Amino acid sequence: LRRKLLDSDSLLAPWCNHFLRLARTQGEWFSPYTVLAALVTREEADIQRAKDAFCRFVELAPQALGSNEAQFHTHVTAAPIGRWGIYYDWLSQLGIFSAGENRQIQAALLDHAYVFPLQALQGRIRSFDNQILSNAFCATAVGYVCGVKRGDSAMGRRLFSSGLAWLTELMKLLPADGYSGEGSTYQEHVVMPMVTLSALLMQETNGQ
Repeated sequence: LRRKLLDSDSLLAPWCNHFLRLARTQGEWFSPYTVLAALVTREEADIQRAKDAFCRFVELAPQALGSNEAQFHTHVTAAPIGRWGIYYDWLSQLGIFSAGENRQIQAALLDHAYVFPLQALQGRIRSFDNQILSNAFCATAVGYVCGVKRGDSAMGRRLFSSGLAWLTELMKLLPADGYSGEGSTYQEHVVMPMVTLSALLMQETNGQ
């Protein structure tokens, strides 16, 4: 994949160049792109931008806990936190974080996943919708990364166990045609990407 992205003759090259440009010039606004840039180029400057993005994540984590989004619309923060858990796993393969940075990042991820997604799940009925799916995805991703794959947190393992049980149930409840009753734009840009990520996460963690 790296070879395809960096090959100037590849059909993916224009898209990769666009991602790299945004990561390098507007990294604070397109912080996930800094992760892609670091993973693809392995250049020192790109790696530093990705590290800076995680430093901001840790620094702003206390504010995130008190945000209107987290307090009243948990699912809109749960899905991004779950994705950042995965980004952290990917960057950890490069060995770019110190022991102290690993502790801080994992603590920030675990705090958010425990306080919001896990608690929200415990009060919901077992039916499929994108809000419950986002919370289950976050709990599973953060729990797996911080409690099993990259860390040894007991809280992480609890998140992983609860989240995966929910994900398994939710995927069984997903209609056969994949349509969950949302409008077409929301269905294509929110629901289906989350279903895809959840399925891949399940496949990695339990082989199903």
